[in-house]
Amino acid sequence: MGRTKVLIVTALCLYCGRLFKTKEGLELHQRARHFRCSTPGCPRRGQRFKSVSALHAHCLKIHPDKPLLYVPNAYRACSSLGIARLLEFLEGTGSSSNELYAQILAFHRKKLEALHPRRRICFAFPTA
Repeated sequence: MGRTKVLIVTALCLYCGRLFKTKEGLELHQRARHFRCSTPGCPRRGQRFKSVSALHAHCLKIHPDKPLLYVPNAYRACSSLGIARLLEFLEGTGSSSNELYAQILAFHRKKLEALHPRRRICFAFPTA
């Protein structure tokens, strides 16, 4: 048996599980992929928002008949608006001692282990 390689995760999108080298790359990805208005006929269609809360406020204000029900382009387990707001709050406070946060990280760890079976997954950010 050879040595087990370690996959060090420095930035992870908690919505889709994509890995990034820097936190800035993660923020650009989230704004481009998850925090963008894609409602047909919207005057601000394609506009990038800073957070899910800003996108939700936009949807309530501009098109109240079509409210935002989930985070776009996310895994079903991570697409709830309640989960997204909790993740925003935990990221803002720097806290990671939440059971739901730990469950989401475990979900993504399982996905990463399936993609990289010969590597040990190591998160380089607080995980609880």
